Amino acid sequence: MFGFAEGDVGRALSDFAARFDAEGVPREVERVLQTLEPMERTVRTVEDGRFFLMRINPYRTPSNVIAGVVMSFTDVTKLKQIESALREAMGERERAEQALRDAGHRKDEFLAVLSHELRNPLAPILNSVRILEVSPPGGEEARRAEQVIARQAGHLSRLVDDLLNATRVSHGKLQLHRERLDLGDLVQRAAEDHRELFQTRGVSLDVSAAAGKAWVDGDRTRLSQVIGNLLQNVAKFTLREGSARLTLAIAEGRVEVHLSDNGVGIERAMLPHLFEPFRQADATLARSAGGLGLGLALVRGLVEAHGGTVEAMSAGQGTGTEFVVRLPLAAAPPAVRKPEPGTAARARRILVIDDNDDGADSLRSVLELDGHTVEVAHDGPRGIERTRGFRPDVVLCDIGLPGMSGHEVAQALRSDPALRSAFLIALTGYALPDDRQRAMDAGFDVHLAKPPTIEQLRGAIRRAP
Repeated sequence: MFGFAEGDVGRALSDFAARFDAEGVPREVERVLQTLEPMERTVRTVEDGRFFLMRINPYRTPSNVIAGVVMSFTDVTKLKQIESALREAMGERERAEQALRDAGHRKDEFLAVLSHELRNPLAPILNSVRILEVSPPGGEEARRAEQVIARQAGHLSRLVDDLLNATRVSHGKLQLHRERLDLGDLVQRAAEDHRELFQTRGVSLDVSAAAGKAWVDGDRTRLSQVIGNLLQNVAKFTLREGSARLTLAIAEGRVEVHLSDNGVGIERAMLPHLFEPFRQADATLARSAGGLGLGLALVRGLVEAHGGTVEAMSAGQGTGTEFVVRLPLAAAPPAVRKPEPGTAARARRILVIDDNDDGADSLRSVLELDGHTVEVAHDGPRGIERTRGFRPDVVLCDIGLPGMSGHEVAQALRSDPALRSAFLIALTGYALPDDRQRAMDAGFDVHLAKPPTIEQLRGAIRRAP
């Protein structure tokens, strides 16, 4: 505490003004002397930035005459630091709470979109089933209904694949099966695969590629998915009689794929968020374009897993959009002789173990069309019992069985000398990398995710000794 007589105040204030970041000190002292009211103010030292609570009170003589002021300084630096930390913590908490609210809102939106997208293909599938029930077999209506079911089932399968792939990407568990491939050839094939989609929507698609091979070190299936997702996005958001252009070029040690259109374009504010999961520029209730908001997020994840980048450019609504994928250029592979065409799989004895009656019976029909002898069991214990009597060459077993899991079935078959020679194929909806590893650890020879394509199924059976 410092006290100053009236004659000392003017001289001492200059010292305080130099020591403290408090230019108003002289004015405050004058105010206290004039009003006789105490004053408090937080000031900071110039030298080391410490904080002090400055109090100024009138100084009275024993005869109650105002003769000056009394100034006291209390070090409150730690309190200020605690206060600052608390403010920062509160700010972080508010930001975290807002992020949780945003995430919850996006989750609710996503669940609503997922419900919408799953119901859309289910309606034509159920309608087509009804048509098949009342239409003459082999007739025109029946054929159209079969085509509708095939298309919509494929759409459902792609939705599920997008969900699984998004999970793999977000958890860093995406597995790439790399090979040296010509990206130009892959782009051409992807464009042809989606040609009918563009024709149906009345959008022209022009494709051109640089001369020569554009070699990259990548996963053929995943890179096809990248180009396919971009093509689907362009087809969705380009109006009828619009146009799109797909080009491939080689520049500065990389391969660039450009896909541009004259469609609806993208708002500038949306561009930084375009590749985030569950984010969509089309948020209208009608949602005429559809989709889960995962396609472009998967594109980014897959491209970055290959060491590349993807970028979207648009000047705004009505100006069209351009996507650019850049991947590292690889050296040309050594020349290899093409393998001889594979022979068709010979007929096998196959046991299907699946608790879903429709799934098991339809799979049996598919396998019997390929000439195999097939039996079905609907739970684990009966599957093991049927294996002893039927002695199958191949066992196709679901994992999520009631009472006894597919893993336990595989372990039981492998532990029995009379049954361990059967070739075990896990056919399951559990399709993450960890699920595959657990199936291999249990004794399965092959892991297939539901629903497999006919080619995948045949290829797995062909591997059986």
